[in-house]
Amino acid sequence: MSRFAFGSYNRLKSVVPGWRYVFPISGVADRIPEKIAHLVYLDSVLAESGRSAFSYYPPAEVEARIKAAEKETNGLAVPVPQQLPAVWGLGKEGDPDYDWVRRRLTPHPLQSYTTALTFKAPVGNNLPRTYIHCTQPSHPVLEDSRKLVRSWTGWKWVDLPAPHDSMITHPDAVVGLVLGA
Repeated sequence: MSRFAFGSYNRLKSVVPGWRYVFPISGVADRIPEKIAHLVYLDSVLAESGRSAFSYYPPAEVEARIKAAEKETNGLAVPVPQQLPAVWGLGKEGDPDYDWVRRRLTPHPLQSYTTALTFKAPVGNNLPRTYIHCTQPSHPVLEDSRKLVRSWTGWKWVDLPAPHDSMITHPDAVVGLVLGA
């Protein structure tokens, strides 16, 4: 890549989407806001500074995920669930979307759930930001995050009549929302 192309690329501002677990985009917004034009949180866990993702999960689910990680990976990662949750909206085993996702899932690092990020600025760093709530069905684990977003000013809110894995089941709608941000 030429220096010119790289330098031009570095001056671009990006729309940064995040789904389900979006600490990375909140962290990027906190550290390099000048590179971001808009943040899009797609049916996501949001956490306040100093709190981990598990701070917002039901205690029984936290305990189950930690125990599964300890049993299967010596505490390194939460294993792929035996059955995909219905709230993901992928149907059941044998359905094309379900089977496609199941083949691609990998264990998720446990520390990404248990480690808190510390932000210098409010979540989203006062950048333009949108929260997309997937409503069919509404994911119960994300209710605390949705309450946080509703309590903060400066957020655009979109209800998307799709399940949690909307980027698979409703890709055109998701792309339209991200590109329109």
